[in-house]
Amino acid sequence: MVILACCEKTCELLCAQDNIKVIVLCVVVALCGAFGGFVGGIYRWKCGISPKPSCKAEFCCFALCGLVSAFAIMLVCKWMGLVFDNPSSLSKGMYVIGISVVAGFFAMRILPHLGSVIEDRLSQLSQKVDETRQQVAENGARIQDDEDYHRLLGRAEMALSTNEPTDRREAIKCIEEDLDRFAHRRTINIYYGRLLRREGEYSKAIMALNRFIKTLKAKRAGNLHRNDRSALGAAYFNIACYYGLQLSRGGKTSDDDILEKLKSALREAINSDSIYARLWQDDEDLKPIADKYHDLV
Repeated sequence: MVILACCEKTCELLCAQDNIKVIVLCVVVALCGAFGGFVGGIYRWKCGISPKPSCKAEFCCFALCGLVSAFAIMLVCKWMGLVFDNPSSLSKGMYVIGISVVAGFFAMRILPHLGSVIEDRLSQLSQKVDETRQQVAENGARIQDDEDYHRLLGRAEMALSTNEPTDRREAIKCIEEDLDRFAHRRTINIYYGRLLRREGEYSKAIMALNRFIKTLKAKRAGNLHRNDRSALGAAYFNIACYYGLQLSRGGKTSDDDILEKLKSALREAINSDSIYARLWQDDEDLKPIADKYHDLV
Protein backbone atom coordinates (compact mmCIF):
# COMPACT_ATOMS: atom_id res chain seq x y z
CA MET A 1 0.00 0.00 0.00
CA VAL A 2 2.82 2.35 0.87
CA ILE A 3 4.50 1.69 -2.49
CA LEU A 4 1.27 2.28 -4.39
CA ALA A 5 0.70 5.52 -2.50
CA CYS A 6 4.23 6.68 -3.36
CA CYS A 7 3.62 5.81 -7.00
CA GLU A 8 0.36 7.75 -7.13
CA LYS A 9 1.94 10.76 -5.42
CA THR A 10 4.85 10.61 -7.86
CA CYS A 11 2.44 10.53 -10.77
CA GLU A 12 0.60 13.58 -9.50
CA LEU A 13 3.82 15.51 -9.19
CA LEU A 14 5.06 14.35 -12.58
CA CYS A 15 1.89 15.72 -14.16
CA ALA A 16 2.57 19.21 -12.74
CA GLN A 17 4.51 21.96 -14.46
CA ASP A 18 7.57 20.96 -16.45
CA ASN A 19 10.20 22.44 -14.10
CA ILE A 20 8.68 20.85 -11.04
CA LYS A 21 8.30 17.61 -12.97
CA VAL A 22 12.00 17.47 -13.73
CA ILE A 23 12.96 18.25 -10.14
CA VAL A 24 10.60 15.65 -8.73
CA LEU A 25 11.80 13.08 -11.25
CA CYS A 26 15.39 13.65 -10.24
CA VAL A 27 14.58 13.39 -6.54
CA VAL A 28 12.58 10.18 -7.04
CA VAL A 29 15.30 8.61 -9.17
CA ALA A 30 17.98 9.63 -6.65
CA LEU A 31 16.11 8.25 -3.64
CA CYS A 32 15.07 5.02 -5.32
CA GLY A 33 18.51 4.47 -6.80
CA ALA A 34 20.18 5.10 -3.44
CA PHE A 35 17.75 2.70 -1.78
CA GLY A 36 18.45 0.03 -4.39
CA GLY A 37 22.21 0.49 -4.02
CA PHE A 38 21.95 0.29 -0.23
CA VAL A 39 19.92 -2.94 -0.43
CA GLY A 40 22.35 -4.36 -3.01
CA GLY A 41 25.32 -3.64 -0.74
CA ILE A 42 23.64 -5.26 2.25
CA TYR A 43 22.76 -8.24 0.07
CA ARG A 44 26.39 -8.72 -0.93
CA TRP A 45 27.46 -8.58 2.70
CA LYS A 46 24.77 -10.99 3.93
CA CYS A 47 25.56 -13.47 1.14
CA GLY A 48 29.26 -13.42 2.02
CA ILE A 49 30.24 -11.94 -1.35
CA SER A 50 31.95 -8.96 0.28
CA PRO A 51 33.20 -8.27 3.83
CA LYS A 52 31.08 -6.48 6.39
CA PRO A 53 31.17 -2.68 6.00
CA SER A 54 33.54 -1.22 8.56
CA CYS A 55 32.08 2.31 8.73
CA LYS A 56 29.12 4.44 7.74
CA ALA A 57 31.05 5.79 4.78
CA GLU A 58 30.83 2.39 3.08
CA PHE A 59 27.03 2.39 3.44
CA CYS A 60 27.04 5.83 1.87
CA CYS A 61 29.12 4.44 -1.00
CA PHE A 62 26.46 1.75 -1.56
CA ALA A 63 23.77 4.41 -1.84
CA LEU A 64 25.93 6.65 -4.03
CA CYS A 65 26.67 3.83 -6.47
CA GLY A 66 22.98 3.04 -6.70
CA LEU A 67 22.08 6.72 -7.20
CA VAL A 68 24.58 7.21 -10.03
CA SER A 69 23.54 3.96 -11.70
CA ALA A 70 19.86 4.89 -11.51
CA PHE A 71 20.46 8.24 -13.20
CA ALA A 72 22.59 6.56 -15.87
CA ILE A 73 19.91 3.97 -16.63
CA MET A 74 17.16 6.57 -16.74
CA LEU A 75 19.15 8.69 -19.18
CA VAL A 76 19.70 5.67 -21.39
CA CYS A 77 15.99 4.84 -21.27
CA LYS A 78 15.12 8.44 -22.12
CA TRP A 79 17.57 8.42 -25.01
CA MET A 80 16.05 5.19 -26.33
CA GLY A 81 12.54 6.57 -25.97
CA LEU A 82 11.52 4.08 -23.28
CA VAL A 83 10.48 6.64 -20.63
CA PHE A 84 7.00 8.17 -20.52
CA ASP A 85 5.82 6.91 -23.87
CA ASN A 86 2.14 7.52 -23.07
CA PRO A 87 1.90 5.32 -19.98
CA SER A 88 -0.97 5.60 -17.55
CA SER A 89 -0.56 7.69 -14.41
CA LEU A 90 0.01 4.71 -12.10
CA SER A 91 2.32 2.85 -14.45
CA LYS A 92 4.31 6.06 -14.94
CA GLY A 93 5.24 6.21 -11.26
CA MET A 94 5.80 2.46 -11.01
CA TYR A 95 8.00 2.64 -14.06
CA VAL A 96 10.30 5.33 -12.63
CA ILE A 97 10.52 3.83 -9.15
CA GLY A 98 11.01 0.27 -10.42
CA ILE A 99 13.77 1.13 -12.88
CA SER A 100 15.58 3.29 -10.31
CA VAL A 101 15.48 0.67 -7.54
CA VAL A 102 16.50 -2.18 -9.85
CA ALA A 103 19.29 -0.08 -11.37
CA GLY A 104 20.62 0.79 -7.92
CA PHE A 105 20.42 -2.81 -6.71
CA PHE A 106 22.17 -4.32 -9.70
CA ALA A 107 24.78 -1.57 -9.63
CA MET A 108 26.05 -3.11 -6.40
CA ARG A 109 26.07 -6.51 -8.07
CA ILE A 110 27.87 -5.43 -11.24
CA LEU A 111 30.13 -2.53 -10.30
CA PRO A 112 32.33 -4.42 -7.78
CA HIS A 113 32.86 -7.20 -10.32
CA LEU A 114 33.56 -4.63 -13.02
CA GLY A 115 36.00 -2.87 -10.69
CA SER A 116 37.76 -6.16 -10.01
CA VAL A 117 38.08 -6.85 -13.75
CA ILE A 118 39.45 -3.35 -14.37
CA GLU A 119 41.89 -3.75 -11.47
CA ASP A 120 43.13 -7.08 -12.88
CA ARG A 121 43.57 -5.58 -16.34
CA LEU A 122 45.42 -2.59 -14.92
CA SER A 123 47.64 -4.94 -12.92
CA GLN A 124 48.42 -6.96 -16.06
CA LEU A 125 49.11 -3.76 -17.98
CA SER A 126 51.40 -2.51 -15.21
CA GLN A 127 53.24 -5.84 -15.22
CA LYS A 128 53.72 -5.65 -18.99
CA VAL A 129 54.98 -2.08 -18.68
CA ASP A 130 57.48 -3.18 -16.02
CA GLU A 131 58.61 -6.11 -18.20
CA THR A 132 59.01 -3.81 -21.20
CA ARG A 133 60.95 -1.30 -19.10
CA GLN A 134 63.20 -4.10 -17.84
CA GLN A 135 63.79 -5.38 -21.37
CA VAL A 136 64.68 -1.88 -22.54
CA ALA A 137 67.12 -1.52 -19.65
CA GLU A 138 68.66 -4.95 -20.38
CA ASN A 139 68.98 -4.13 -24.09
CA GLY A 140 70.58 -0.80 -23.23
CA ALA A 141 73.06 -2.51 -20.91
CA ARG A 142 73.79 -5.15 -23.56
CA ILE A 143 74.42 -2.50 -26.20
CA GLN A 144 76.73 -0.64 -23.82
CA ASP A 145 78.59 -3.88 -23.04
CA ASP A 146 79.04 -4.58 -26.76
CA GLU A 147 80.38 -1.09 -27.36
CA ASP A 148 82.84 -1.39 -24.48
CA TYR A 149 83.84 -4.89 -25.60
CA HIS A 150 84.63 -3.83 -29.17
CA ARG A 151 86.48 -0.80 -27.86
CA LEU A 152 88.73 -3.12 -25.82
CA LEU A 153 89.17 -5.45 -28.79
CA GLY A 154 90.24 -2.54 -30.98
CA ARG A 155 92.76 -1.39 -28.40
CA ALA A 156 94.16 -4.91 -27.97
CA GLU A 157 94.41 -5.47 -31.73
CA MET A 158 96.25 -2.17 -32.16
CA ALA A 159 98.69 -3.06 -29.37
CA LEU A 160 99.33 -6.49 -30.89
CA SER A 161 99.85 -5.08 -34.37
CA THR A 162 102.16 -2.21 -33.39
CA ASN A 163 104.05 -4.29 -30.81
CA GLU A 164 104.95 -1.14 -28.87
CA PRO A 165 105.58 -1.83 -25.15
CA THR A 166 103.72 1.31 -24.09
CA ASP A 167 100.66 0.36 -26.17
CA ARG A 168 100.75 -3.18 -24.75
CA ARG A 169 100.86 -2.01 -21.16
CA GLU A 170 98.03 0.48 -21.74
CA ALA A 171 95.93 -2.20 -23.45
CA ILE A 172 96.59 -4.67 -20.61
CA LYS A 173 95.58 -2.06 -18.06
CA CYS A 174 92.32 -1.25 -19.90
CA ILE A 175 91.43 -4.93 -20.28
CA GLU A 176 92.09 -5.68 -16.61
CA GLU A 177 89.74 -2.86 -15.57
CA ASP A 178 86.81 -4.49 -17.42
CA LEU A 179 87.86 -8.14 -17.46
CA ASP A 180 85.26 -9.15 -14.87
CA ARG A 181 82.49 -8.08 -17.26
CA PHE A 182 83.95 -10.07 -20.14
CA ALA A 183 85.37 -13.06 -18.31
CA HIS A 184 83.32 -15.42 -20.53
CA ARG A 185 84.15 -13.76 -23.88
CA ARG A 186 86.63 -15.67 -26.01
CA THR A 187 88.48 -13.12 -28.12
CA ILE A 188 89.30 -10.57 -25.44
CA ASN A 189 90.72 -13.28 -23.16
CA ILE A 190 92.85 -14.74 -25.98
CA TYR A 191 94.16 -11.26 -26.82
CA TYR A 192 94.81 -10.59 -23.14
CA GLY A 193 96.89 -13.76 -22.94
CA ARG A 194 98.87 -12.82 -26.03
CA LEU A 195 99.60 -9.35 -24.68
CA LEU A 196 100.82 -10.87 -21.42
CA ARG A 197 102.92 -13.34 -23.38
CA ARG A 198 104.72 -10.52 -25.17
CA GLU A 199 105.39 -9.00 -21.77
CA GLY A 200 106.90 -12.35 -20.70
CA GLU A 201 104.20 -12.90 -18.05
CA TYR A 202 103.41 -16.51 -18.97
CA SER A 203 102.05 -17.54 -15.57
CA LYS A 204 99.64 -14.59 -15.52
CA ALA A 205 98.48 -15.41 -19.06
CA ILE A 206 97.85 -19.03 -18.05
CA MET A 207 95.86 -17.94 -14.99
CA ALA A 208 93.74 -15.57 -17.11
CA LEU A 209 92.88 -18.30 -19.63
CA ASN A 210 92.14 -20.84 -16.90
CA ARG A 211 89.76 -18.30 -15.40
CA PHE A 212 88.09 -17.86 -18.81
CA ILE A 213 87.65 -21.65 -19.15
CA LYS A 214 86.15 -21.95 -15.68
CA THR A 215 83.79 -19.00 -16.23
CA LEU A 216 82.56 -20.25 -19.61
CA LYS A 217 81.88 -23.76 -18.29
CA ALA A 218 80.01 -22.36 -15.30
CA LYS A 219 77.94 -20.01 -17.49
CA ARG A 220 76.90 -22.81 -19.85
CA ALA A 221 76.29 -25.24 -16.95
CA GLY A 222 77.62 -28.16 -18.99
CA ASN A 223 75.56 -27.37 -22.12
CA LEU A 224 78.46 -26.42 -24.35
CA HIS A 225 77.74 -25.52 -27.96
CA ARG A 226 80.09 -25.99 -30.90
CA ASN A 227 81.39 -22.42 -30.62
CA ASP A 228 81.98 -22.95 -26.90
CA ARG A 229 84.06 -26.08 -27.54
CA SER A 230 86.04 -24.18 -30.16
CA ALA A 231 86.66 -21.37 -27.65
CA LEU A 232 87.79 -23.87 -25.01
CA GLY A 233 90.06 -25.52 -27.53
CA ALA A 234 91.70 -22.18 -28.37
CA ALA A 235 92.15 -21.35 -24.68
CA TYR A 236 93.68 -24.73 -23.83
CA PHE A 237 95.97 -24.56 -26.87
CA ASN A 238 97.24 -21.13 -25.88
CA ILE A 239 97.82 -22.41 -22.33
CA ALA A 240 99.87 -25.28 -23.78
CA CYS A 241 101.88 -22.76 -25.81
CA TYR A 242 102.63 -20.67 -22.73
CA TYR A 243 103.75 -23.77 -20.84
CA GLY A 244 105.94 -24.55 -23.84
CA LEU A 245 107.50 -21.10 -23.61
CA GLN A 246 108.13 -21.63 -19.91
CA LEU A 247 109.88 -24.91 -20.71
CA SER A 248 112.00 -23.51 -23.52
CA ARG A 249 112.89 -20.25 -21.76
CA GLY A 250 113.06 -21.48 -18.21
CA GLY A 251 110.67 -21.06 -15.30
CA LYS A 252 110.47 -21.24 -11.54
CA THR A 253 108.86 -24.68 -11.49
CA SER A 254 110.45 -27.98 -12.47
CA ASP A 255 110.44 -29.04 -16.10
CA ASP A 256 108.53 -32.24 -15.27
CA ASP A 257 105.72 -30.33 -13.59
CA ILE A 258 105.41 -27.87 -16.47
CA LEU A 259 105.59 -30.69 -19.02
CA GLU A 260 102.69 -32.55 -17.39
CA LYS A 261 100.59 -29.42 -17.35
CA LEU A 262 101.48 -28.78 -20.99
CA LYS A 263 100.43 -32.32 -21.96
CA SER A 264 97.17 -31.98 -20.06
CA ALA A 265 96.34 -28.64 -21.70
CA LEU A 266 97.19 -29.98 -25.15
CA ARG A 267 95.00 -33.06 -24.66
CA GLU A 268 92.12 -30.83 -23.56
CA ALA A 269 92.62 -28.62 -26.62
CA ILE A 270 92.49 -31.63 -28.97
CA ASN A 271 89.47 -33.10 -27.18
CA SER A 272 87.66 -29.76 -27.47
CA ASP A 273 88.56 -29.17 -31.12
CA SER A 274 90.24 -31.85 -33.23
CA ILE A 275 91.93 -29.25 -35.45
CA TYR A 276 94.64 -28.85 -32.81
CA ALA A 277 95.72 -32.47 -33.37
CA ARG A 278 97.39 -31.18 -36.56
CA LEU A 279 98.25 -27.62 -35.60
CA TRP A 280 100.29 -28.28 -32.48
CA GLN A 281 103.12 -30.10 -34.31
CA ASP A 282 103.94 -27.04 -36.43
CA ASP A 283 103.34 -24.38 -33.78
CA GLU A 284 106.44 -22.24 -33.16
CA ASP A 285 105.97 -22.42 -29.38
CA LEU A 286 105.43 -26.19 -29.23
CA LYS A 287 107.66 -27.47 -32.04
CA PRO A 288 110.90 -27.28 -29.99
CA ILE A 289 109.16 -29.17 -27.18
CA ALA A 290 107.76 -31.74 -29.59
CA ASP A 291 111.23 -32.36 -31.00
CA LYS A 292 112.58 -32.92 -27.50
CA TYR A 293 109.65 -34.89 -26.05
CA HIS A 294 108.34 -37.31 -28.66
CA ASP A 295 105.59 -38.60 -26.37
CA LEU A 296 104.05 -35.15 -25.96
CA VAL A 297 100.60 -36.38 -27.00
